[in-house]
Amino acid sequence: MDCEIRDYLDKDDFLSRFERGEFGRVRAVFHLGACTDTMEPDGRYLMENNYRYSKMLLESCLAQDIQFIYASSAAVYGESQAFVKCASASGR
Repeated sequence: MDCEIRDYLDKDDFLSRFERGEFGRVRAVFHLGACTDTMEPDGRYLMENNYRYSKMLLESCLAQDIQFIYASSAAVYGESQAFVKCASASGR
């Protein structure tokens, strides 16, 4: 598949313009953005960036019949066949 990057936009600017259809015919959205810090202590920040924004983008894609390709945070763990629990920032 040919891919062309036209510009970089702030995520909020992108979403509002995308919802208005300002980018013309879009075949797919690759959603790779989110907080990938598995030790991020700010739950509100995580919910806003990893859940609410992703949900709004998905809903916009569904409304416009655009393919939505999403990379989950599980991608940060690499190719290991075993799950390794990390210590939290508080040391617990």
